[in-house]
Amino acid sequence: PTWAGVRRFRRALRKAPNGDPVRECDTMRPSIAAGEGVRQYPEHPGLLRVLSVPQAGVMTTATPLPKLAEPGPARTPGARPRPARDHRWLLLAVLATAQLMIVLDGSVVNIALPAAQADLGMSDVLRQWIVTSYGLAFGGLLLLGGRLSDLLGRRNSFLLGLVGFAVASGVGGLAGNTAVLIAARAAQGAFAALLAPSVLALLTLLFPRGRDRATAFGVFSAVAIAGGAIGLLLGGLLTEWVSWRWT
Repeated sequence: PTWAGVRRFRRALRKAPNGDPVRECDTMRPSIAAGEGVRQYPEHPGLLRVLSVPQAGVMTTATPLPKLAEPGPARTPGARPRPARDHRWLLLAVLATAQLMIVLDGSVVNIALPAAQADLGMSDVLRQWIVTSYGLAFGGLLLLGGRLSDLLGRRNSFLLGLVGFAVASGVGGLAGNTAVLIAARAAQGAFAALLAPSVLALLTLLFPRGRDRATAFGVFSAVAIAGGAIGLLLGGLLTEWVSWRWT
């Protein structure tokens, strides 16, 4: 149609009542070929659509354009869809191992104390500080570690606590005197205080509800409870067969 016919058609649309955006219009120029017409959508005033009409110059209503489905990934005929992998249980194993390190380190050194005292030449009073420094730093900084976990983010605080704990353990194993060993044990307790709240927070986010949550917390609690006994056994084995420095 010509521009004059389109303008007359739009004027006819403006006169249409509310709720009836398309009406019959016999004012269109007869230059419209039979079987063609123009339709305007109210939500898109600038959108025109060519549609079939029974007679030239007559506009009829039509259904809206159907929505096209978004193309999906190509699938081989007869192939069954592969289920998505659930990595939460693998992450649960990592978190449980981190919690085991925290609990185990409080008891693993007890069996190695006589060997460390003889090697470093420390007194009985200083020997007790090897155990006390870890527990004191861990208990005193636990609330601060939870607050830092909120500020830094659970993932960042978990990685920072894990790396710091490993570095402090290495420094303690290479300690050449009593002061370095006690300082390394205190650093282990400080990083454990940062690691423990982030482990629990990540576990809560991974398993928010349902039966999986109960299973995950059951595994986590069992590992935490067994950590003390495992520490005593592991400490005795390492001291006997390797060296106290590995504890």
